[in-house]
Amino acid sequence: MTTDTTDLAYLRRRLLPLQQTTVALVFTGRGWELAPFDDTTVAKWACCPHSYAFSQRGLHVDAWFEIHRPEIWGEKKAWHPDYNQWRRELGEPLVMLFPDPDAPSAIPYPQSAVKAMVPPDSPIGGTMDWMLACALLLGVPRVDMYGCAYETFHEEVHQKPSILYWIGLARGRGMIINVMGGRLLLNALDGNYGPDYPPWPEGTHPRQYPTRPVRYLRFGPPPPRKEDVCPN
Repeated sequence: MTTDTTDLAYLRRRLLPLQQTTVALVFTGRGWELAPFDDTTVAKWACCPHSYAFSQRGLHVDAWFEIHRPEIWGEKKAWHPDYNQWRRELGEPLVMLFPDPDAPSAIPYPQSAVKAMVPPDSPIGGTMDWMLACALLLGVPRVDMYGCAYETFHEEVHQKPSILYWIGLARGRGMIINVMGGRLLLNALDGNYGPDYPPWPEGTHPRQYPTRPVRYLRFGPPPPRKEDVCPN
């Protein structure tokens, strides 16, 4: 069971330690290396699965987010030699939907406050959604997104629609959001549909996706046929 009784003023002090007005949300996709790790005027927030990649490079992150359930964050990770030990020795704030009682820097994620500020059917499809929602809740004026291309099939189908929802919602409420390192997240093609294409650039027409049918991108994979299901 999650608890989220964290006072928002306390949360601002912890996640925006120098009263920064810009937050960089940093993932490890294309363009992550452009993030301003050495700029103290920008607060850097990152997802815990990227902890080893950043710590190995000596890159500073101001706050980490761990959204998964205990049975997920407690298991051995392929991307970190000892994630449990790292989490429990962490000095920076660790915002958790399900706080680890053995992690001294853990802070409960303000889930109730986030849910109360948006329509009840607002989708949350990934950690980046929770992070952007937290920045919106705290009244952060500007968010820059790095390494958030959503290029893998899983991300594109299951997570990209919801982060686009949150970007639109946050911009509609006055937040400045910049997707750094290219427009791939917002639009994979240069220009605008109608004035600039069609004709489609070579390789981008839906008929040129032999292994990714259009119905997959729009509606998710079709249910398996009976003859494709292996008996137990």
